Formats: sequence, structure tokens, C-alpha cells
Amino acid sequence: MKLQSVVVFVALCVLGLTEMASAICLLRNVTRPVQYWYQCFRSDNNYLSELKKSPIDIPIVTFTNSRIPVIRNGSFTRFGRTLETLGFLFSGVEEIEDRAFWGLRQLNVLALPGNKLKIMKSVWFEGLPNLRRVSFENNQIKRIEENVFAVLPPLEWLDVSSNKLSCIPTAKVANFKARDFQFRHNRLTWSCQVLVMDWLKETGIRTDYLDFGNLDPPYDLAKICVSKLPTPKLDEAFLNKCVGETTRKYLPPMADYTVKDMCEYLRDKPSPFLDCSI
Repeated sequence: MKLQSVVVFVALCVLGLTEMASAICLLRNVTRPVQYWYQCFRSDNNYLSELKKSPIDIPIVTFTNSRIPVIRNGSFTRFGRTLETLGFLFSGVEEIEDRAFWGLRQLNVLALPGNKLKIMKSVWFEGLPNLRRVSFENNQIKRIEENVFAVLPPLEWLDVSSNKLSCIPTAKVANFKARDFQFRHNRLTWSCQVLVMDWLKETGIRTDYLDFGNLDPPYDLAKICVSKLPTPKLDEAFLNKCVGETTRKYLPPMADYTVKDMCEYLRDKPSPFLDCSI
């Protein structure tokens, strides 16, 4: 065999192996309760061809560690009667076409954590009356369309944590119902943090934003400064200035100090963030 032919043969073999290794799908069953699950890894733009290999009555479909930049319209129409859980986890999703999930009337869980989405659109959730759990955690979302909360059905769980949101639209959330709403680790302005937390308190929706382990700027700090506003209207410039002044007020003007030194310094002006009695 000539060298050129050998090179071509080897190249074709490698290409074939790469193609074989690029998408791995399994049909599995899980118990408690008994359900069937079509699970895919390392898929790409040809994910639709992988879906064609799945039974049409499957209740769970997931893609993990894949390269699927766009989720196409009508991708899951053939599963409309049975699909309850759909997930794209760490799969490089940058765009979802408007009708990608249309017709999935039995869909209960929609999970897209660890992708590259920059916006959350309301049209994605139209025609999903049984949706209960939604996760867009750890994307690059900068904006949530105002109508998202108006379109979503009553939820058990909504998670938009670890994105790039500066605010969460609360103007059109009058009818939104959820048990839990998680939004840690975003870039919320002080004004937005106050608006969102006040809204959650009024509606009774739970969140772990106030938990001790949260590394976001403390809501208590924002509330202190809101109480000092000269008018009822939220003023981000005023709040930013107030936050800076407040934090400096509770730090001693000295170097290499101990916690004991700190508590001594705060004896006459106790800090709401530090309990020196324990």
C-alpha cells in the first residue's frame, strides 16, 4: 500500500473514531419511581440525530459535557406526550430558539446549568403548563425579560444563581408564584437587592440569599442605607456612597489589629455585623 493511501486510511480511521467518541448516548432506567432515561454525553450540533435514536415515550432526556451552541426549534416535539425532565448541563449552550421547548406540555423540570446563555426569554416558557423546577444557574445571563415572571406557571424552584445580573425585573411579577427562588452570586445593585428582597418577603417566596454562608454583599447593609435616604425613592448613587461610609465607620483606623482590638474600638458604636458579646 502506498504511503499516501496509508495516510488517508489512518486519517479516515481517526476521523471515524473521533466521530464515534463525540457522542455517547445510553438508555437507562432509574428506580423510585421507575422511569426511563435517555442520557447523552459529548454531543455537538448533530444532537438531533442522537435524539432520533431515543424511544418516543421517554420521560427524561439529558445532555452533559457537550458542545451544543444552539437548541433548535421543535427539537423535542416527538416527545411531547411523555417528556418530564429535560437537561443541558455544561453543554456550551449560547442560544435557545424561541420554540425549542414548544409543545412539551408534560415537562416538569428544565435544567440548563453551566452554559453560556446571556439572556432569559419569556417565549421559552410558553406552552409549558406543568413546569415546576427551572435552573439557569452558572450561565452568563445579564438580562431577564420582564415577561418571564408573567409567563412562568407556579413553580417549586427557580434558580438563576451565579450569573451576571445587575437587577431582576419585579415590575411584572404580581401573579408569579414559587416556593423557592435562588439568585445568589449575581452583580445586583443595592437598589435592586432591596426591591427583590422586599418583594420576596411580601410574597412569602423562600430564598437562601440571607443565609450566613452567602458571600454576596449583605442585605442588612443595604437596608441601613435605605433608612437614611432623604426621599422614599431609591437612589443608587446615594446608596453607594452610604455603603462606603458605613463600612469605613465600623473598621478601626489602625494596622495589625486583633478582633479584641476591634471590639474595644466598637464599644461606643456597636456594629450590626459583629457581635462582640460571644
